[in-house]
Amino acid sequence: MSNQSTYNSEKVVKEYCSLDGLQEPEKTILKHIEPKLSQMRILDLGVGGGRTTPYFGFPAKEYVGVDYSPKMVQSCLERFSPLPKNISFFQGDARSLSSLRDSSFDFILFSFNGIDYSSHQDRLLTLQEIKRVCRSKGNFFFSTHNLQAVDKLFIIQKTLNPAKMLWRVFRNYFLRLNNQKLTKIKQSEYSIINDGAHNFNLKTHYISPKFQINELKEAEFSNVKVYGLNGQKIVSAEELDSNTDGWLYYFCQR
Repeated sequence: MSNQSTYNSEKVVKEYCSLDGLQEPEKTILKHIEPKLSQMRILDLGVGGGRTTPYFGFPAKEYVGVDYSPKMVQSCLERFSPLPKNISFFQGDARSLSSLRDSSFDFILFSFNGIDYSSHQDRLLTLQEIKRVCRSKGNFFFSTHNLQAVDKLFIIQKTLNPAKMLWRVFRNYFLRLNNQKLTKIKQSEYSIINDGAHNFNLKTHYISPKFQINELKEAEFSNVKVYGLNGQKIVSAEELDSNTDGWLYYFCQR
């Protein structure tokens, strides 16, 4: 099943539409930009069912939500109907945002690890497109799976529920069957892993924090800040190297 087919499935669309509220790093950055939000043009990539729209969209000068899945876009149109004049949604591909003008957004959001469901080369294309549509001194904020947390995927957590335990054993077997050995994954700067997302229909991009920072700098983003899932900025190299959060948030400047 392709990524688009997965995200278009009724079950997945329903799941994303049920999500509400912000993660702690999103709350942190929203508080940071809130004083200027009413003057900002916001691009929300991988908008899904519109979880972030009430927080980043309603107060903004202009807000554009984009998703790869037509059914996700349709769900947003229905959820927020009638749309406020400052809000719009359309189906699009983050690798090629040809309908959007250069330097047209003040803040670009790509939450919930949406950037992780493409090849590494396509990921680089996405970063270039984001740079193109972001104005000079504008900000890009996104999350991505942390390669330093990959050990947790291969641990079977015990439970007294026989059905859950059987599923976890099966999942662990499938992980080991369909991926490189854990030692090889951990030695990489990034790895594409079939980690069980949406019943093993997707492959997920995991990346080491240092490599992600370097990748952003090579794409001409600067002032990179990293946030853990507790919403706190990671301030030292030692703290970054030892972090095992499932994913991390990155906040940087064009």
